[in-house]
Amino acid sequence: MILQECYRACERLVCRMVWQHRSTQRHPIKVVDLEETMLRKRLRDVADENIRWSRRMAYRLLRREGWTVNHKRVQQLWREEGLPRPTPRKRKRERHADGSVGRHRAEHPHRVWAMDVQFDATAESRRVKFLNVINEHSRLCLAIRVGRGCKAKDGVAVFEELTRHYPAQALIRSGNGPVFIAQDLLDW
Repeated sequence: MILQECYRACERLVCRMVWQHRSTQRHPIKVVDLEETMLRKRLRDVADENIRWSRRMAYRLLRREGWTVNHKRVQQLWREEGLPRPTPRKRKRERHADGSVGRHRAEHPHRVWAMDVQFDATAESRRVKFLNVINEHSRLCLAIRVGRGCKAKDGVAVFEELTRHYPAQALIRSGNGPVFIAQDLLDW
């Protein structure tokens, strides 16, 4: 266009002189949008103010402030600007209900026994339940009781039989199923 104005020649002649196709002269140069520049600046400010925030939190903040922007556009701008991902937080350790700091460990055999109920089905689609008791220290399976049902009295019978063969355990670890929270087992 500049050559065309300087030499007062037609577009066709000027394009032929500089060996360019005429269609390259018809597209205007893309100018960076002022709103996008402001959005990029705001994203950088948000990332500087809140170092633990990710692009998702920045997107929510921008929407609350009234910006009409897509979350995918925020993700693209966040990446193009080279803004950091949030630093991973150090997770707090879980506190146990009894106030103890750590989980009870099996330092020697027969200190901690674990019991659980598993389900399966026969070829005739009838349910089968397994009551398993395991010594956590040696990973030895102390008992497996198989039956159509499993009740708290079955658990008590298994533990009475086990205490005749092995020394008494200090702790029994179990789930929260109906077998384990029944009063019969708790009284035992």
